[in-house]
Amino acid sequence: MIEFVKYPPKLALCDNVMRIEVATDLPSNTEGGVSIEVTIFDAADQILGADVLYPILPGSASMDMSEYIRSMMFTPRQFTFPEQGNIPWNPKTGLIKEYKIKCQEIYADAPSPLLTTIWLYYHYAVRGKIPNWIKSEFYSKWTSFSQWLVNEKAFLTFSPKTLVTTPTQMQKLFLPIWWVPENNEKLNLKVKVGFTDGTSGSFTTGQQTGNITQNTIIEFGVSAPLLSILFWTETNHPGKTAAYYTVTAMFGEIERSETRTYLLDYDDHLSDHQFIFANSPGGYDTFVATGIRELNSDFKFVNVSQQNPDVSPLADRKQLSVESSDVLVCRTGFMDAPMAEYMAEFFESSERYEVVGSRLIPIVLRDAKMTRKTDDENMFFIQFEYEHALTQIIEAEQ
Repeated sequence: MIEFVKYPPKLALCDNVMRIEVATDLPSNTEGGVSIEVTIFDAADQILGADVLYPILPGSASMDMSEYIRSMMFTPRQFTFPEQGNIPWNPKTGLIKEYKIKCQEIYADAPSPLLTTIWLYYHYAVRGKIPNWIKSEFYSKWTSFSQWLVNEKAFLTFSPKTLVTTPTQMQKLFLPIWWVPENNEKLNLKVKVGFTDGTSGSFTTGQQTGNITQNTIIEFGVSAPLLSILFWTETNHPGKTAAYYTVTAMFGEIERSETRTYLLDYDDHLSDHQFIFANSPGGYDTFVATGIRELNSDFKFVNVSQQNPDVSPLADRKQLSVESSDVLVCRTGFMDAPMAEYMAEFFESSERYEVVGSRLIPIVLRDAKMTRKTDDENMFFIQFEYEHALTQIIEAEQ
């Protein structure tokens, strides 16, 4: 007889350990006799993987299934680009997927090996993990990814809840639907705009999602251009200047998400370069580097010795190949300590793009270092080197 006694939450991060444990009346060391077979399926009933377990101790057997779940998760570029039209929203099927588990006792030598079978249905995995840079702090507050989502009404980002943004910068938020939606439930955004004179105003976007379903992820574009922050300010509060804005996903008067705040930076910078990257909890984040950027060409040569005593003019050495690359040295500009800490997400990400006009260019990093400005503001700036992966330019969709 077997039963599940430990399994992942209904919604879990696939790159974290996802342990399953079953109670059994089998003794330990049953190899060659009765064993436990665990099979993991995706939503289309395709087998992701299977393990045969032999109880190490009497009464239980366990396994980590995260490797199998991870195999179905990666889908690059799970966001809307370019940003145009109204507020983009879409279920992001590449970021959250359903799986199920079959567990059965079997005889190794029987023609009909099945003894007992149990199923675990309707579990979901999000692409991502709790990263090392925040792990201790995270688990001092929450017992799981699911508990964090429910209690914080969190978007899929560990970035500071207050961010500096330029009036033209792309900003995206990804909201997992962890609750059971009401009939015909749709979401829109409540936006509060604060002005430089200390007053504020608010509006709710007319655009809203279609009917939402549980265990999906919705992308919201929340940049100042998409929300028409400057136009709305000029139209409804002439003479005032927007200093910041906040966004909250709403169902009527019910807040379905946390509130995110964006401080508007109107300063002119000598150069700015925008990046978008996959973050640890399964969403995408952006940042703008406002420091000076340099372009260096890097050349590497492979030379070999050659000998031919019968040909006197022959050179002693020969060049076999030359490898060239354009290396960009980028400086972020000054940022506060929380944002500098969060930059670990960018450096550890496996999917990064530079936004160049209407193109996304994948990049690879070469080197990075962080410098702290030792004054009362305790500011940081980061310098990093990267190259364009030019064979993978993604053209804008028309």
